Amino acid sequence: ALEHGHRAFLQEDGSHRVSSAGVLLNGQLLFGPSAFSQQVAGYDLPVDLTDPSTLQVLVASKPGSELTLWIEGVPNAPPVADAGPDQSSGVLVGDVVLLDGSASSDPEGDALTYSWSLMTVPAGSTAELSDPTAVDPSFVADEPGTYTVWLTVNDGFIDSAVDEVSITVVIPPPTVTITTPENLTVVTASPVTVTGTVDDPNATLTVNGNATTNNNGNYTAAVALQEGSNTVTVIGQNSTGEGQDSVEVILNTADNPAVSITSPKSNFIIGEEVPMGMPFPLQINASVAGGVKVNTTALLPENNKPSVTVNSVPADVSLNLFFSNCGLLNPFQCWKFDATIPLAQGTRTITAVGTDKLNRSSTVSIDGIVDYCRIGKFNVKESTPGKDPGVVALAGPNHDIQSNRCHEIDGCSAPLVGPAANDPLLVAVCKVASTRFGEGTQPPQEYFVHGRQSAFDLPCNHHDVCYQTCVRVAGLSDAERDVAWETAWHACNAAQRDEQRAVCRRAYPGVCQIPTVRCALRGGCPVFLREKASCFAAAEVFFRSVETQEGFERFKQRQMDYCAN
Repeated sequence: ALEHGHRAFLQEDGSHRVSSAGVLLNGQLLFGPSAFSQQVAGYDLPVDLTDPSTLQVLVASKPGSELTLWIEGVPNAPPVADAGPDQSSGVLVGDVVLLDGSASSDPEGDALTYSWSLMTVPAGSTAELSDPTAVDPSFVADEPGTYTVWLTVNDGFIDSAVDEVSITVVIPPPTVTITTPENLTVVTASPVTVTGTVDDPNATLTVNGNATTNNNGNYTAAVALQEGSNTVTVIGQNSTGEGQDSVEVILNTADNPAVSITSPKSNFIIGEEVPMGMPFPLQINASVAGGVKVNTTALLPENNKPSVTVNSVPADVSLNLFFSNCGLLNPFQCWKFDATIPLAQGTRTITAVGTDKLNRSSTVSIDGIVDYCRIGKFNVKESTPGKDPGVVALAGPNHDIQSNRCHEIDGCSAPLVGPAANDPLLVAVCKVASTRFGEGTQPPQEYFVHGRQSAFDLPCNHHDVCYQTCVRVAGLSDAERDVAWETAWHACNAAQRDEQRAVCRRAYPGVCQIPTVRCALRGGCPVFLREKASCFAAAEVFFRSVETQEGFERFKQRQMDYCAN
């Protein structure tokens, strides 16, 4: 296929030139009758030829007049297909694999059409491309193994050479569930029988560090307990990674109170919002709640009521008829407590001590982290120069004016500002992505791609803990400092993408399970798969957005904020 030019030149002195003519290419008029006269020497006009093309020349002039045409071919270089880099890590069975041919090009700048082909798939796979003619199709990786995809592009005249991309898919880490005992169960004898399930029948299992038989996805183990609070942890591991589940079990063989902390959870991360420019406080006020079961048998509640201290701070104690193992026969043995305690930033321990009327006591402790979240606000409609930019936050009562660095890698917040604002894929994704998975609508809270929990559950953006960690660079040169920060920045971005993809896996497990009420009401499997693909696309888009120079500059600014306090 060639890009052609057409020329018409006549005699220099004007003799024998046609006075009227028409030249048409494929029925389209190039030169009309009025374009020719004795005074016109010629024309030069670039045109595109199709295969085939029809050239018509109509001459109306005196005998002996001349009209000469030249057709000179201009070579058309073939386009270049680019199917994107190989995806050799991080893709699990059930994930949506996103393909991207947007880096394909044509030397002449012609518009491209795309043709994708899923050439090889693992045994048993029924994977199909969502749209083989799209610039960025996707498919669900339904089996472990290697998938190869070919891309060919066409510039309207000629196909490109094939470009191949390879995707390596592995089985996900196992999901482990403890069926019995329930969390916060109080038992009077040891050992306790632990039962549960694991979704990988080949995974290896340990219960509190002891190997346990995986009986085709089920397990049973006897676990020895110590007096008081015990954590039972079951870990399943396969070639990809590990999964685990834990419960707290309280052994009460004596007459001491049984104490448990229900909030926050063990390995907690708690914090407060701190405005930009303000120093971090020396400590925060943390809310702690829990339960106490006493073994005294007085018939009046005031004679059974225990006392509780949390980190030596007296707690408020009241009856709790819904505490585990408390029934109608002993309604005054079950109590709950609440306390507000000061905690400084860093790794901290919360210890609760319950004491009954006979001065018998028990202690329980949990560890976690106290951190802070920088908050910078500005009015979206009338933004003030010098205020902290970022992606507008949708959560909270002032979502129309709240913005902060902690939201730079959230999901489809609107309006989009910051590094992600001009990303065309992001704009497209946010038009169809559901922020409350499977519902097909966007509520006024941030549910989208937040890691382990949604922002609606997190008062201080705890999903961004990696971004809220000071990377110590004391004693380093400016160049060495930037290298250290860049290493941490890449690691945080990759970890955030992995967490976002994990949210997508939990929200859209496997393939659409028809019939289900939600799937049926929302349009069935096509909607399910479209939302799943959008979820994974958003995770990738935000990763790409923060992996820009502007994203790094903001990370450095955040480091200055955190390391300065």
